[in-house]
Amino acid sequence: MRKLIVETLPLLTVLLITLAFSYTHGYYKVINIAIYYYFDTTEMLFGFIPLLSDIATYLNVILFAIIMFIARYHTDNSDTESAVASL
Repeated sequence: MRKLIVETLPLLTVLLITLAFSYTHGYYKVINIAIYYYFDTTEMLFGFIPLLSDIATYLNVILFAIIMFIARYHTDNSDTESAVASL
């Protein structure tokens, strides 16, 4: 497992930096500003944080929906089991 993490970490880093650049470039391209001339190295490294917050929001919504589905399914099954047990 540790070897897998060590092998994929550089790939994930490059992917995050590329996504951050394209995310920021796409945002500023709408208002016709060539932002890549003004980018600093630290801005490139931390530019993925807004993207991660979007992903975290989507994952939280999905997780909440799954929990609600499981809770409802569990409640429906417990009602059925109690009705069968009373027979």
